[in-house]
Order: sequence, then C-alpha cells, then structure tokens
Amino acid sequence: MNTQNYASLEACKRLVDSGIVLETDFYWYLPHKPTMCGKTTWFIERKYYLLVYTEMFPAPSMAEVWRELPETYEAETRHLELQVDKIKRVDGVTVTSANYIYNDAESGCCVYKFFAKENPTDALIDLLIWVRKEKL
Repeated sequence: MNTQNYASLEACKRLVDSGIVLETDFYWYLPHKPTMCGKTTWFIERKYYLLVYTEMFPAPSMAEVWRELPETYEAETRHLELQVDKIKRVDGVTVTSANYIYNDAESGCCVYKFFAKENPTDALIDLLIWVRKEKL
C-alpha cells in the first residue's frame, strides 16, 4: 500500500477538528493505552475496529478528498479552477501542490490559494478545509 494515497494522522485530525467527517474505508485508531506490540496508532479498515480504541479518525484516500473539492470556485469576483501539481523543490524534495488558480488578463495565470505537502492527500485536505471555511 502506498501511504501517500491516504491522509496522514495529523491531516485527518485537522479535518475532523474543522468539522469535516468523510465516510471512508480506512481509519486511524488510537488506543487508550499502548497495545501488546507497543503500537500507539493503527491504520486499518473500519471493519476491524476493536473496543480497545478510544479515538478514531477517518483516513480518506486521495480520491475521497478529490470528490469533495469543487472543480471551480468563485472568490472575490474571480473564477477559480482546481489544479494539482507535483513540484520538485530546490532542496530536491518532491511535493504536491493543491491550489485554485485564475486567469488574469494582464499577467496570465495566477495562483489564488496554495497548499503544498509531501503527501498529496494532505495537500488536498488543507485545500478542502480552506474551501469549506470560505463557504460558511
């Protein structure tokens, strides 16, 4: 399994803290005490939920978050379009940027809102949280 296809625990917590709970196949589970093998978090399918866990966070896949993002978005009289790019930074790390862009008559294409993370699902989650907050 490619872990970058799913959100990190930290991104899942941000999603739930912002009031967005998605129906997903996988969840992060946090036990109320370390388990026999010493693990403090588990990433497993929901059907395997055990009673020893006190907290669980939906772990959406990239596709599950993508479905929630609108293709276009209207902000400040601008028509924005969703765009996701892989970018190789100067320091050699590849990140995924999730952003909304618009076409500017004078300067061409401009980025309106930009989130970049090493995990592409985390970048999409940050953009989704921003979109939902803006629409409130």
